[in-house]
Amino acid sequence: MAYLGPRLGPSRIFVPGVSAFRLLGMVAMADMGLSMSLSPLERLDFDNVTLKKLPVDSSEEPGVRQVKGACFSRVKPQPLTKPRFVAVSHEALALLGLSGEEVLHDPLGPEYLSGSRVMPGSQPAAHCYCGHQFGQFAGQLGDGAACYLGEVKVPAGQDPELLRESSSSHV
Repeated sequence: MAYLGPRLGPSRIFVPGVSAFRLLGMVAMADMGLSMSLSPLERLDFDNVTLKKLPVDSSEEPGVRQVKGACFSRVKPQPLTKPRFVAVSHEALALLGLSGEEVLHDPLGPEYLSGSRVMPGSQPAAHCYCGHQFGQFAGQLGDGAACYLGEVKVPAGQDPELLRESSSSHV
């Protein structure tokens, strides 16, 4: 038990032998959030402008359905089993202000970029499309063949959109 002086009396919150500054420092470090994140991808500043400007399907119902009058359908990407990088575009990551080496060696990188884990600020959505299937017009669909993970704020003149293709088990 620590003694905090005549006005505060004894305290039971401090651990004997551990300074109050060290304890407070540990709390402050844990509360620093994104600046102390485990992954460089968690520091991306998403604004998702496209979802704000274009119509989004109001239903979050999973499964096959026709989607009318929307450009996107909200989805929860299906996690992959042990996703891994096959190739990394250092140039594309540089557009996002990230180091290719840092992302390549990030243990959460494949999970985030495959959509297996949703990045803070990301708003996954399926691009809707329409066309013919089996000789008949199938209407407008949004099955996640291309999954929008979000848009990141970048320098003026650039507007990168993060996209994952679901047709492969590798990112």
